[in-house]
Amino acid sequence: MVYAQCTSAEGTSADNTLRYTNVEFDGLLQTNNSFSKWMGNGSIISQECRNKDTWGCNKDEARIHPVSKGIRPEVYFQWQASEKCRSLRISSGPDQKNQTDNSNVEIFVKPWDRSTSECLQAGRENCGVIRTRLPYTISDKYAPANGSYSVISIKFLEGIQNTQSVIAQCPGGW
Repeated sequence: MVYAQCTSAEGTSADNTLRYTNVEFDGLLQTNNSFSKWMGNGSIISQECRNKDTWGCNKDEARIHPVSKGIRPEVYFQWQASEKCRSLRISSGPDQKNQTDNSNVEIFVKPWDRSTSECLQAGRENCGVIRTRLPYTISDKYAPANGSYSVISIKFLEGIQNTQSVIAQCPGGW
């Protein structure tokens, strides 16, 4: 990211005016002196799908892969809540059927139309940072209004040894 500021001062050479605040290089994002690598996205579109039990409607998957030491794998899900999907279970493991991982993660939930800085202010509705172990169920406290969307970031706080599935799923049967 390049920092720029409007000014009425006379121009100067670029090496005197550029300042790096956050760094993005080869897909790595730096936040608070730690690096994460975006691995993919998934979608839970439960309001539009009604009662369909299918990928992208009431469940979806993103994959994480081993990365260099000190880099944290991160995936995102968009979540459209419905009356039948007011909470969301997040799990990970070697494949879709074996979700047994016990990874330390940081889950960040926010409405899609709210900035991260707005959400980090105390007491914001439907926003939160949750440090936990997987599997974990995001409660209805964080659910968007029916038909609205939230963005969920799942950052693994430790390295992983093998490629894994990260599954987001509406609890209960459809």
